[in-house]
Amino acid sequence: MAFVCDICGYEYNPDAGDPDNGIEAGTAFEDLPDDWTCPLCGAGKEVFDRHGGGRPAHRRSGHRPAGALGLHGGCF
Repeated sequence: MAFVCDICGYEYNPDAGDPDNGIEAGTAFEDLPDDWTCPLCGAGKEVFDRHGGGRPAHRRSGHRPAGALGLHGGCF
């Protein structure tokens, strides 16, 4: 099961971890440090959704950080 960043689409796979950022393979998403951020866009864990079954990791609020869709915004 992967966790997908709502901003850029990066997929965190617990089986692979995030070795470039000191996260060992086998590290569950819930066990990532509180200050871990998406390696591609820098978003926090709160913008990731569970992918591959089960319930979402968090409820989507529709909120996007400024600049996530460009200066002029866009459709959700």
